[in-house]
Amino acid sequence: MKAIPLLLSLLAVAGMSYWQKSEFSTQLQPDLKKQVLQVLHDSQVADPRVTLTYLDAEIHGSVSNLEERELIAEDIDQLPGIRLTEEGNYLRSRGYLEIKRNGPLTEVSGEIHSADFATADAIARSATKTLTKSDFIDSPHGLSSPALAQAVQAILLPAGGRTIRINALSQNEQLIHLSGCATPQMQKQWEGLLEGLDGTRVELYDLQMYPSIYHFPDYLPHSVLPVESQSILRSALLDSQIFFETGSAEIPPAEEPKLNALARSITSAGTTIRYVLGGHTDATGGEKENAALSQARAQSVLDQLIQKGLPAAQFEIVSFGASAAGKSLDGPESDRRVEILLK
Repeated sequence: MKAIPLLLSLLAVAGMSYWQKSEFSTQLQPDLKKQVLQVLHDSQVADPRVTLTYLDAEIHGSVSNLEERELIAEDIDQLPGIRLTEEGNYLRSRGYLEIKRNGPLTEVSGEIHSADFATADAIARSATKTLTKSDFIDSPHGLSSPALAQAVQAILLPAGGRTIRINALSQNEQLIHLSGCATPQMQKQWEGLLEGLDGTRVELYDLQMYPSIYHFPDYLPHSVLPVESQSILRSALLDSQIFFETGSAEIPPAEEPKLNALARSITSAGTTIRYVLGGHTDATGGEKENAALSQARAQSVLDQLIQKGLPAAQFEIVSFGASAAGKSLDGPESDRRVEILLK
């Protein structure tokens, strides 16, 4: 008879255990899962997913960077009743690579997958690098593409400071953002190189456009002059811009005094200094017509300087075409000119 109460007690304990387990799986565990998901949603995790094995959480999704990945894990691990180990953190960081050129120096920084470290290192071999590598980073998907490496080299090659940032958007899509100095010709070339890359979006709206590399703020002339002398000469050249009538490459008589002043300034600076004669037009003609007119205007100025005894070897004529370089001046007539720049 003693066995009957014992059996009833065992059945009661088993029934209570079953009831508690049922309550955990149907009420408590779903509520805990909702709390974890809420943290992921509040942290703007892309494609969030949560799996709970009793109280052990496993989280999936995509975040902006490694720091954010760690902060989210800490927030979840602090939830009452939840345990999140490193093995359960499957959050992926969207990697990036940023290549910044400033004068002769190139710096590379970014967060990339461990397997792509050598590839990123090779894109800018002589650069100073600050790269973070991790197995939890999804690198930009085109990082190993030879076409991307070629495009990066082409963008960094010309003079001028600029930055290339390559962001991973997903496993099959990347965003390339360019900023810094460029000319219209450079922009056109870069667009052709980058838009041919699979799964690539390109942003160029932060480029600062100039008529030529000689207009870049950080352009260093090859001609060696003391800083003070260079500043004086630049000012004299700026005051000696030659303006033209619409559609004409003939120098107006009113510009003759400026030609004489220009010849004197160049003679005083010496024969070792090199110059660029750059022709501009307004926007009334077509691209080819404006390029030809710009060239003709620069040639007209060069011919006059040669007649005044200056050696042709000191000058290079360049067509700037219809540019916005005259936007700091007044009216469209400001673009119908030849400017003289240090080379």
